[in-house]
Amino acid sequence: RIRELNLNAQAFTDTLLILHGKKPIGGPRSLQNSPFHSPTRILSPVDLHHQFLCHDGDGERDTNANISNFSHPPTPKLSRRSSRRNLARRSLANSVVNLTEEQQEEAVAQAQSLLDEKEAELTKRLEGFQSSRPRELTPYESKSLVALLHSNDKEKIARTLVTISNCAAFTRNQDSLREAGILVRLPSLLAGPDRSVQLAAVMACANLALNTGNMKEMEQAVVVLVLLADDRARDLDLEFLSNTLLALTNIAVLPDWHHQFHPLLPRLLQLWHSAPNTIKFQSLRLLINLACNDETIPHLLAAKTDGGLVQMVARSTPEDQLLRSSTLL
Repeated sequence: RIRELNLNAQAFTDTLLILHGKKPIGGPRSLQNSPFHSPTRILSPVDLHHQFLCHDGDGERDTNANISNFSHPPTPKLSRRSSRRNLARRSLANSVVNLTEEQQEEAVAQAQSLLDEKEAELTKRLEGFQSSRPRELTPYESKSLVALLHSNDKEKIARTLVTISNCAAFTRNQDSLREAGILVRLPSLLAGPDRSVQLAAVMACANLALNTGNMKEMEQAVVVLVLLADDRARDLDLEFLSNTLLALTNIAVLPDWHHQFHPLLPRLLQLWHSAPNTIKFQSLRLLINLACNDETIPHLLAAKTDGGLVQMVARSTPEDQLLRSSTLL
């Protein structure tokens, strides 16, 4: 049990360090089944707080500093400028090893082959998933769910996507589903004609995006999601538009695909000014994520919109909306 806790602690620490653009700290990795051999590299929550928020005078930290340096941290500097600088460092480009194109093609071929051979068995497994609570999946179960996404039955695909969304609450499932090839399949499902499949695919994207490894693989999904969010014909479908903006908001936590959002900026500003409150708030959340990237600011300032800023920060504006609007500005 101690060994398992140590492994989980290492994974948690490495994930947080990577998310904040820092390399995992080197050091002993003793994982003996004894409390006297716990890894010395694991940081406490206080250490993590200091590691991520504290900067020296020029914004850089000695990369050779060891953990003991956390005992006397400098005063944190939490300016908006420094947060933007940190965001640029939190790129996924050098943080996560993604699947190669050959591996993606192999995963698709395996999924299609598995469906052709065992569709009846896979369908029965799907029914079992739907009748039970979400749990961690085995690699074969992840492959089974991804294989069902290649079915010709739209209703079955939608049910599979809902199951995948629920199972994506577990980090291990997010990884195993990616390795099974789900992110290669999602863009075509997002672009399909069936609304129930599209909506389920959008919700799956929103949940799967809460994973750095998945985010690196989602550029094609971002392209389709941006087109869906920019479709004025969906203005009356508030559920679909809200979930699409939520998926984009989750993906926009890190800056890697922000350049794909530039054509959507006028639309987001328009939704901020005139959409119903649920859409307005979700648009603001996405705009705030994008505005934390210095490279997006010129495009945001150049975007044209019919509404004015004064009415968005007027005293008559609801307090929660005013808070988000002032945060964006």
